[in-house]
Amino acid sequence: MRFVGLDLPIVVQEIEPILRSLSAHPMRMSFHGVDATNYTSLAEALRDMDGPLCITTEGMMMYFTDIEAEAVISNIRGLLEDYGGSWITPDPEFMLQFFGSFRSVFGESSLGKLAASGKTAQKQSNVPNLSNAFILDVKDIPGSRKKAEALLGKHGLKAEKVNLADHMPALSVYQKLTAEQIRQFEKAMQDCHYWVITLDGTRKRQEECSVQIQRPFGMSYTVENGTFRLTLEGRLDSISAPEILMAWEKEKVASAIEEVTVEGSGLSYISSAGIRVLLDIQEECSRGMMLIDVNPSVALILVQHGFTKTAEGRWKSEGRRSRSAGKETLGVSQ
Repeated sequence: MRFVGLDLPIVVQEIEPILRSLSAHPMRMSFHGVDATNYTSLAEALRDMDGPLCITTEGMMMYFTDIEAEAVISNIRGLLEDYGGSWITPDPEFMLQFFGSFRSVFGESSLGKLAASGKTAQKQSNVPNLSNAFILDVKDIPGSRKKAEALLGKHGLKAEKVNLADHMPALSVYQKLTAEQIRQFEKAMQDCHYWVITLDGTRKRQEECSVQIQRPFGMSYTVENGTFRLTLEGRLDSISAPEILMAWEKEKVASAIEEVTVEGSGLSYISSAGIRVLLDIQEECSRGMMLIDVNPSVALILVQHGFTKTAEGRWKSEGRRSRSAGKETLGVSQ
């Protein structure tokens, strides 16, 4: 077997030497910086692979918007078509695991503990919420499970549920728990599952769900009269976003910049990571930032992230605080 570690480029830099040092067969390991919504980056990382894949994700899918989650599912479907194999993930039921763990350890005080941890994490989070159509809602488990299964079916995939408790090792944390807490925890995990996802031979993916190959990222910029004018094309995601940040860091030192204008007629896609970089830049500008000439698919993504369209047809955001004001969310630092 070969192990291929895929993560954001900055994470790969940190984790590769650690994992290699822990492995008895480091030469069978390779690591690649990718964006899970970017099929080209995934295909390039796996170009030397053959035989079936066992794709595993844990603690990833909940960070995506609905549009991003669907892109990831479509990309994994494409990989399974090309290589065969399966996708194993506990992510759809992460909230069930989370709440079940809290209840088993803290008992009647679990709700108060959850509220306190949520408030603390929300102050540190760049993610407005932890939900999409692939994640089960603890308030409607049967309904949200059907919704997640329908999303997979739309892409010609099916899921087998494997009980998590039946495959639970003796955890090191048990040393700090009472016998009753361990019993309650293992009981809670009986309601949680790994989802083993494979191609559904009885159905094809819907035509609009095919893998989207978009042109590579490109950018150019000028600085004039306190305005940073940025022209973007292709995909703006976690791989390409650092290029904008590097250009910004360079120019803000050399010039007094008060405003950013982004020309996006050539922009085919923008991910949450790309939007976060733009909002980081906006927070340093006294007159803010605006996007102009974006296509309808990018406009839909902007709406999901709290941008509004002005009468002049420009897209603006009031910033992170106003977008999340009044919302009860459970935040996690990413």
